[in-house]
Amino acid sequence: MNNNEQFRLYSFASEAVQKDIDAVYWLTKGMTDGIQLSAQNSKRDQADWEIIANMAMNKRLLDGNELFIADKIDALKDRATFRWDWYVEKLRAIVERKKGKKDD
Repeated sequence: MNNNEQFRLYSFASEAVQKDIDAVYWLTKGMTDGIQLSAQNSKRDQADWEIIANMAMNKRLLDGNELFIADKIDALKDRATFRWDWYVEKLRAIVERKKGKKDD
């Protein structure tokens, strides 16, 4: 959320409460629901990163699952701190190389 979006949200909330004090209930409910969903997403992301790490550290699990891992990383990379593009490209290249060997 950029500064403009944050200010619009602030203005909307402030004006809504000024017009109707009962809006505080809905603002609080929206914030609480948002926090719960964020926590659920974080927990799901953590589990997915642990799956990726486990498979990457275990060669037996990595072999043949490169596309699965690349897809998992792709789904998570927007919320990651680290840039994963290079790894995703390498994993997809491995899949393509293996596919080329099968076609021969």
